[in-house]
Amino acid sequence: MRTSIAALALAACVLSLPDRAEAARPVGLGVAAGIALPTSSNLGDIDPALSWGFFVDIPIISTFTITPSTILYRIDPKNVTGAAATDVSLNFKFIIPLGPFEPFAGITAGITSTSDLQPHVGGVLGASFNIVSNLDIYASVNYRLTIDDAGNVSTWHIFAGPLFRFGQG
Repeated sequence: MRTSIAALALAACVLSLPDRAEAARPVGLGVAAGIALPTSSNLGDIDPALSWGFFVDIPIISTFTITPSTILYRIDPKNVTGAAATDVSLNFKFIIPLGPFEPFAGITAGITSTSDLQPHVGGVLGASFNIVSNLDIYASVNYRLTIDDAGNVSTWHIFAGPLFRFGQG
């Protein structure tokens, strides 16, 4: 008797769920270009570096997006031994849908690859503006703390670029 009541309750819950989550926008592919501003107390003065990368915007619902990304830059571009860095991240963005203008904030975590692999954590803040149905432009500021035994590296990334949307929204 208890099993059939539990099964009936579970069936009622499943049937009451919406058919699918409604995402405000389709999946998008973005290109990022900007500047990286790394700082570290152990490395002394570090110069700004050009950075670039790409990301995929995967809307889950209209106010939440999962965004895997890859960013390339140099830790110390003027130093001959300055390390090239690649950040591979998973970003969780919370969006405020205001029509064509969408500000967002979120958290990021991932791996930074230099001569070794180090974890990083941080935050994301920015906005996108829809130009036409499948094209947005965006700007964002990312903060990443790369955790390293030799000394943590804090990096501010300032990006802008296009975001191409695919499919129907």
